[in-house]
Amino acid sequence: APTATVTAPAFPPSPGLLPGPAAPAGRGGLLAAAFLPGGRGLVLGWAHGLAWLEIHPTDRGLELRERGYRALPAPLLGLAVSPTGEQAAAVLADGQVAVLTLASGEVRHYAVTAPAAYACGLAWSPRGDTLAVQCIGPARGDPLHLLEVPGGRLSTLPNSRLPATTLPHPLWAPDGRAVLLAALAPPCPRFLDLTTGEPRLTLQTDSTCLPPYALAWSPGGRALAVGDAHGVTLLDGRSGAVLGHFEGAVAGFSAPPFPLPAQRLVYNARGTRLAALGSLGLGAGAPSPEPPATRVWEVSTRRLLASLPVGPHEPLALAFDPADDGVLWLFYADGRFTRWPYARRNAAEEVLYRWPVTWPQAPLVIAADGRRAAADLIYGGAAIWTLSAGEEAPVLRFEAPLSHPVLNPPGTQALLAHPPSGTSLLYALEEGRALLSLPGAARGPLGAAFSPDGQRLAYGDGARLRVVRLPEGREEAVLTGFPADQVITRVVWSPDGRALAAASGLEGQEALGILRVWRRSAGETWQAVGESHSVRTGYTDPILIAFSPDGRRVALEYLPVFEASAMRVRVLDLAAATPPRLLEEHALVGWLDARHLLTYPAQGDLRLTLWDVVSGLAVVGRAAALGGEAYLPARAALARPSADRPNPGRAVDVIALGSGERLARLEVGADVLWVGWTPNGERLLALTATGALITWPLTWEE
Repeated sequence: APTATVTAPAFPPSPGLLPGPAAPAGRGGLLAAAFLPGGRGLVLGWAHGLAWLEIHPTDRGLELRERGYRALPAPLLGLAVSPTGEQAAAVLADGQVAVLTLASGEVRHYAVTAPAAYACGLAWSPRGDTLAVQCIGPARGDPLHLLEVPGGRLSTLPNSRLPATTLPHPLWAPDGRAVLLAALAPPCPRFLDLTTGEPRLTLQTDSTCLPPYALAWSPGGRALAVGDAHGVTLLDGRSGAVLGHFEGAVAGFSAPPFPLPAQRLVYNARGTRLAALGSLGLGAGAPSPEPPATRVWEVSTRRLLASLPVGPHEPLALAFDPADDGVLWLFYADGRFTRWPYARRNAAEEVLYRWPVTWPQAPLVIAADGRRAAADLIYGGAAIWTLSAGEEAPVLRFEAPLSHPVLNPPGTQALLAHPPSGTSLLYALEEGRALLSLPGAARGPLGAAFSPDGQRLAYGDGARLRVVRLPEGREEAVLTGFPADQVITRVVWSPDGRALAAASGLEGQEALGILRVWRRSAGETWQAVGESHSVRTGYTDPILIAFSPDGRRVALEYLPVFEASAMRVRVLDLAAATPPRLLEEHALVGWLDARHLLTYPAQGDLRLTLWDVVSGLAVVGRAAALGGEAYLPARAALARPSADRPNPGRAVDVIALGSGERLARLEVGADVLWVGWTPNGERLLALTATGALITWPLTWEE
């Protein structure tokens, strides 16, 4: 009798891809802030937009009210408010400068420098009619550009090109005839004459350069305060002679990813007090022996009046209360607007208002229909984003202690954990109300999932997995067999909803966790059908569990010790009582179809491998697993942060699984921390270090 010919599997041909324009979902992280002169309000610099707020007195104190918001076409790298407070300017990663007129909300865009900037500085001239702008980028340092506003005339200051390794931080001389060029070594930071480009004033004492990142001219411009890790040095504004020194370290740099504030040092209106904004970032010059702090000095005596330790979040701006020089206002990256009556002995800082900051952290959970995404927030709480609703996409925010949101398939309901009460709440998102309160809250951010038909919910309750029927919330099963000191960190349903897998672990730690699989019988009971072990179950990045599209097979990671040689993929056939197939020294990716599984070697050659799990034959593709990938087997594609120049890590590459061909390069302009696909493959998402959630609509060519 003739025998069947067994052929090796083959990768599908490279798909065609037409990505649409990038669009931010929400505002992203709050990166910069500046008080308006006279304490009238604030301008906030978000990852992809500018907002301006009014400081409004009420019977209960001060409130913040938003007057407007304007989205920006590229990531924000710097913010400055004009001396009159009538305009705000932002410099962007694509080389543009956006100038916002606060009264009308009009934004004008000016092309100033080359794209792919990493860090920029900008400063308004004393008359508010010219901006000094300077950037650095990949292997490039720019000269100082002078942009006339609103006319748009652009010129370059002679002798002002900056090394690519020095952060720019321009500052105008009080007469408007010179601008500071930053430097960290001789010839030292110096004010360059606008006409000749020659130095007018150099920041140095003897042979030591003073850092250029914490500076303030005294009212009238007769003295320049220069802060560093040793304190504040006061220089004569004409000769550069040292007039005095203030004890108390001043922060030099901001904690990443925050840009340098336009004003780290601030005088009060009379010039009798000087304040320094603290930071969680590095100091300038020698390491500071003191913790970063916000400080206030009396100028005449150079006496330190008070210090306010910084933490837990980055301060972005400060100003003296216009009604009381003995009070400082501060604004923080987590949205706190505070009042510090430093002139009173041991006075505590008082929170006046909390502005909502919706800054997501990985991992994100995406609804099956791709319309919504959910995540925890870095400052506590959780949020849900609508992915296809334009620039100001609606964001549903849940305050702490609610956390770990997961979405049902159509994205109309969300389950959130409430640890203090030990319960989980099921919310109807359109109605804005809780539908059910369920017992149990201890789990990882991926430790719950709705079944594909939305009629069941499985979620972690410590080391137990609870399965409930919806909509009534009736408990169908409590599945056990996990270590008592661990929590459920991963829950995955089979596409047909007949099987369920979960993993336990210690969140963010290396510990031997258990992966267990159950199948629902005809009698509606859940029976354990397989398990595995891995020391990576406490992390959210690895792909630990993958069901085949028909639900017949499940692939599980097996890694009993953290060694590449111990890595296995265990493939279980849920419809046959056969031993699992082991794929030695391979890591799991996912299923191409019901029979073909994607993996990659745990060490050495990291090119993707396609297995026929029935015959055991395999073929090696050309695309490699370099790290940070998100896979879309249904479209034979992967996405990851680009490693290619000129902007490594700040773009997303889409790669064909088999050929390794790059199908698209999507520019982001900020460091990419996470990439993901909507389950239907119609949208690609990227989360940046600045808290921006960027989405691209995708059109696939068959």
